[in-house]
Amino acid sequence: MPHSSGHASMASRALLTQVHHGSVLSLALGSPDVVVDRVIRLAYRSWKSATGQHTLPTFDAYLQAAYMHRGFLPPQAAHYGLPHNVVLFFAYNEAGFHETDIVWSRDDDVAEAYRWRRWVVMDVIAPQPHLIIPFREPFIPYQGNAARMEAALNKMDVLPVWFTQTNRTVGVPVDAANEILALLPPNRTFGRSQAHTIKIKFSWPGYNPCDKQVRLLRAGQARASVTVARLAQLVASSVHNFMGEATASGPTLGSPGQWRIGIQPGQISVHDVVLLGIAFVSEGAAIPLLQVRSGFVFSR
Repeated sequence: MPHSSGHASMASRALLTQVHHGSVLSLALGSPDVVVDRVIRLAYRSWKSATGQHTLPTFDAYLQAAYMHRGFLPPQAAHYGLPHNVVLFFAYNEAGFHETDIVWSRDDDVAEAYRWRRWVVMDVIAPQPHLIIPFREPFIPYQGNAARMEAALNKMDVLPVWFTQTNRTVGVPVDAANEILALLPPNRTFGRSQAHTIKIKFSWPGYNPCDKQVRLLRAGQARASVTVARLAQLVASSVHNFMGEATASGPTLGSPGQWRIGIQPGQISVHDVVLLGIAFVSEGAAIPLLQVRSGFVFSR
C-alpha cells in the first residue's frame, strides 16, 4: 500500500509497528505496515487540524502520545474494565471520533481535572495469531489513479468496529446470529456513519473475491437507532451466506488447503468462525475481521 511515511519519523513508525505486531488488523490486512500507514494518516490529519496552546509541537510527539498512558505503551486496558488485549488510541477532540466509539479510563489517584481520559480501540492483539483469517488481497481504492487513491486513503475511516461481548470477550460466533443481540451491549449504537448500507468485501484465501451488501435499516427505521449488535448480526449473516456459497462452488484451482471452507474434517465451517469486528477499506466498504475458533485443527 502507498504510505505516508514522510509524516512520521522512522522511530515513530518502528514504535507503531511494535505496538501492532501480531494484531488482528495486521494479520487480516497483511502486515503491520498497512496498519501503521492507516493510523499515521488518521493522526496526521488530526494533528494538522489541532489548535490551542496544549497542542503537541511535533507530529511524532502527537502520534506517540496517543499510545501512552502513565508510562505504559499501549495503556493497560484491563485496568479500566476493557479486554486486556485491546490497543487503545487517545481520542483527541480534533480527530472527530464519534461518541459511540469512545471508551473511558479513570484514574482516581490523580487530580480530578485529569482523572478521565477518552480513548478508542484501534486494534486488538491476537492471542492466537495463526487463527486469524487473512484478507488475501488488501483492497486499495482507486488503485489505477494515484491522486484519487491518495485522497481516498487520507480521508478513510480507519477505526474498526469491534464486537465486544458484555463479558469483555472480543468477537461473536458467526453461527449464533440469533444470540448476538444478547451477547453484545443492547444500547450501544453504530453512530459514526449515516449510510443506509455497507458493502462487506470478502477475499478469503483460495476463493474468488466477492461483495455482500448489508442493509442497516429496516423499513421506516431511524438511522440513529441502528445498534452495534444489529450491525454484528447483519455482518455475521453475510459471512454465513458467503461461506455457504463458497462450500457449493469450491476453491480456486491449486489453492492451498489451510483455509478450505467446507464441512469435512479440517475444513472451516460457519460453526468454526468468530466475527471479531469490521475494518473499513474505503468509503462505505469494509472487510469482516474473522478468526477460526480456538482448538480448530486445520487440514494439511
